[in-house]
Amino acid sequence: MVRHLITGRIRWLVAASLVASACQGAGSAAAPRGSTLDSGASQTSAPASNPLVGRWLQTYSCEQSVETFKRMVLALKPAQMEGARKQHLGDTREEVYLNNVRSDAAWGPNANHATSLSADALCRDAPDRKRLWEIDDGTMVAFALPSQQPEFATISYQLVDDHAFDASDGNENIDGTYSFTFRIQGDRMTVRQIAQNGKLGEADPWTGRGFEEAPLIRSAG
Repeated sequence: MVRHLITGRIRWLVAASLVASACQGAGSAAAPRGSTLDSGASQTSAPASNPLVGRWLQTYSCEQSVETFKRMVLALKPAQMEGARKQHLGDTREEVYLNNVRSDAAWGPNANHATSLSADALCRDAPDRKRLWEIDDGTMVAFALPSQQPEFATISYQLVDDHAFDASDGNENIDGTYSFTFRIQGDRMTVRQIAQNGKLGEADPWTGRGFEEAPLIRSAG
């Protein structure tokens, strides 16, 4: 929600990105200390003041990835488009989508040969993907399933109130801090990235997509 979520190109964006590659070199990465994926580790119970803490399973489709990417690209702000042009990603929002959707958001087996760039064409016969978010009080890590390899760098976050948090990764790949709003109903959580102007749906298509592709479902195990 995972090759398509993060690319080095997010550095040109005006605001910070949320996610970044956590793998160092060609070797496999071990689950971070304290992870419940690590054998013998115990699950952290959520303090009453932090509803985010826990294990959250996210299942998302290629179609969801493509549609979310398209929506966020078409909402890029002028300063972000200037960065896109400098990186030769496209001169217009439509070009950015056309030039990058195959490599950054779609994983259908025939995506590279599709004559149409619709989600149906790019995602035909593409399996769903899953990630497990391990959220402690102040940090979060996403693991690709079934490999259990970390997808992104460890993210530090701080609750702003009972429906928003700020996130960063110590400037490893995120230039500063980005803000998110969240809503929890029962065991289901939806997260949306907040643009600098405070509006939803006008943020970075290479970063917020990781949360926005699909809801997160609290996992008991």
